[in-house]
Amino acid sequence: MTTVFAIYVDEYGETGGDLANPQQPIQLHLAALVPAGPAHAQMEARFRHVAAQMAQQLALQGPAPLHAVDLYQRKGPLRRLEVQEALDWFDEMLQISHQAVVGWVAVYLHKADLHGQLEGMEKGERGRRLREALLTLLLREVNRKLKTLSSYGFLFVEAQGAPKEQGLLRRVLAEVGDEPGRFQGVPALADKSYPPLASADFPAYVLGDQLRQDVGLKQERPRMKA
Repeated sequence: MTTVFAIYVDEYGETGGDLANPQQPIQLHLAALVPAGPAHAQMEARFRHVAAQMAQQLALQGPAPLHAVDLYQRKGPLRRLEVQEALDWFDEMLQISHQAVVGWVAVYLHKADLHGQLEGMEKGERGRRLREALLTLLLREVNRKLKTLSSYGFLFVEAQGAPKEQGLLRRVLAEVGDEPGRFQGVPALADKSYPPLASADFPAYVLGDQLRQDVGLKQERPRMKA
């Protein structure tokens, strides 16, 4: 039987057209390939269970947000967590992802390399073009992986604002091109509150943080590197 994947796409370090932001020198887009069926259902159930457990511990009205940056830095309602608690939950999220995802694909760039080439472009347009280019590169790589696996996938991308984002995704898939198409159905926009998106969000945060350290932006964090 042909394996069908749910493909979750998230980003790290996207600052729109601000390519000179010293705190976000890297822009990264990452895709997580999760086999549809029992593995996906189990992953989603485990993510929802973690969100419920954290909410109970923090006395929240609804599920706790499963956002990598918020959890690692203890932002918003997660600020009441102890440092070790937050790190332990973060590790749990990575373990859930690791056990369900069969592969990650990522593309990234150093934004400073493009600043001179794009500085004459209007800021909003610059950010849109950069996002579209990186998503195109990422989905080309995902497309190659799906071909290698003789598989198909349904695409879920973290929403940056509909309906413009839906149009952007359609253009990206048209640019990727493929006969027969490896991406099935209409690309779905996934809100950060959708638990399965964590399978891309948490690995993207770890990889993006490591890339920032590689360019010497901040002190190395051994646990993040591990």
